[in-house]
Amino acid sequence: IKDEVHRAAQFLLNMIGGLDTPTSGIVEIDGVNIARMNEDQLTEIRNEKIGFIFQFFNLIPTLTAQENVALPIQFARQRNFNPDKRAKELLGMLGLGDRLKHRPSELSGGQQQRVAIARALANNPPLLLADEPTGNLDTASGEVVMDALNMIRAEAGTTVVIVTHDVALAERADRVINLVDGQIVDSSQVANP
Repeated sequence: IKDEVHRAAQFLLNMIGGLDTPTSGIVEIDGVNIARMNEDQLTEIRNEKIGFIFQFFNLIPTLTAQENVALPIQFARQRNFNPDKRAKELLGMLGLGDRLKHRPSELSGGQQQRVAIARALANNPPLLLADEPTGNLDTASGEVVMDALNMIRAEAGTTVVIVTHDVALAERADRVINLVDGQIVDSSQVANP
């Protein structure tokens, strides 16, 4: 049943991120129904307004940490940042300033996930979607990643949506929405995010 719940939550993230289309209802970003967009428009929205953090990092193995982070900036329609400078800044902010030239295979799981977070933030998106961001990490690395996500939320005002089975992780959120069989069964504010 855990896998079914995760699939439903993943589908929700995919709809919010414009990767899947809802069968009913609408998904709006900045007041625009993204289900009516063509693939080029969706690609632009994903690159500029939405950051994706995946459970399995999805880093390009032949690129360095800095190159992985700079890549989305190079594809942005309007570059708001110098790719290399922004990559260095984000990796430094996430404690990886000394790992810029390392490839993913030369980094720990926690370091790879922080590179993935930096890549997701490259174009300063207002929305960050994270699928089990601590799922493949040990407890200490998971704490570092969660501290980074909380810092981003607090300092940049980024909305962070996380799918997780980790109760301790959910307790650190401002709001928790529980899904059962693809339906919202509970939505509550958390007292101490």
